Amino acid sequence: MYKVKIAIFAINSSFFQPIRNELITHHSVREFQHTNNPTFDLANVMRLIDWCDLAYFEFAQYPLNVVSNLACVEKPLVVRGHGIELFEPEQVNWEKVDLLIVTPICKRIFLDQNPKVVPEIRELPIGCDPDLFTFSPKKEKKAFGKNIVLQSTIMRPKKRIYTSIQTFGEIYKQDPEFRLYICGNWKGGFKEGTLSLQDEYNWPVKQLVDILGLDRAIALVEFMPKMAWRDFLQDKDLFWSNSIMEGFHVALAEGMSTGMYPIINCWWGANLFYNEEWICKSQSEMVETILTWAVLEPEGKLKLAREAREWILKFDEKVIAKEIRDSIERVYETRS
Repeated sequence: MYKVKIAIFAINSSFFQPIRNELITHHSVREFQHTNNPTFDLANVMRLIDWCDLAYFEFAQYPLNVVSNLACVEKPLVVRGHGIELFEPEQVNWEKVDLLIVTPICKRIFLDQNPKVVPEIRELPIGCDPDLFTFSPKKEKKAFGKNIVLQSTIMRPKKRIYTSIQTFGEIYKQDPEFRLYICGNWKGGFKEGTLSLQDEYNWPVKQLVDILGLDRAIALVEFMPKMAWRDFLQDKDLFWSNSIMEGFHVALAEGMSTGMYPIINCWWGANLFYNEEWICKSQSEMVETILTWAVLEPEGKLKLAREAREWILKFDEKVIAKEIRDSIERVYETRS
């Protein structure tokens, strides 16, 4: 196939690397360089749009809202949405978008906002890298502890960190050997005026640890790069997805890939990706599930760890990246 000139717009590159790697192997790729200077950024956007045959946007956010509303832009546009930005679909001129790639959860979020125009939609999970997040050697040796991980890159209410600490307090009362590691950005961010919305949530969360006397049982771990995160998970045992909403929950999949046993809240769509037996409908059910896991023999825990790893192999991000490339090529061929 002809080498397509693809412009990539990915201000948030958290989930983008496998797609980038797939595209640069087969096509000519240039990436948007975000400077936070509106004049320079607009110039960079237009330079890329002029150069490319097709533009790909990771997240349905800036600069898609700018590009899609420019009358002069006639290039094919492919977008992968991730969730929160789809609550405001009116910012984008969807008539200009040829294809929107989303998880089933994100598709429902988007359609529930009643957008005036609905582009073609393809449903795909996000996935993780099982070749990087390998099965833990410690688990293979049946060396299990009682370490729970809760992850939120950006601390915000949808992740229910505060509620999780209260629930963990009930677990700790019955088994004080348990430890909870809450991983994420504890340094603040997301400024709105002079107030950091993240700080506003972080502060009471930190106080709750002290109020409940759990400072020796709970560790607040700062966000870490991918390789360090992989190493960190190797000696952890359970991954707790206690959110009220997720598009797929990549960190959960990464934990499962290392053999961590999943404890998942019943957020809408969880059953589309994860086994029903891992999904809990209440905090009390989570407590019971975790304590039941704790009394299993090592052989039983190893069996569950292997099942978690085997399940997540179907969501290999490299395979999904190839499917996204195929979709991009189809859009280009249709528009050519």
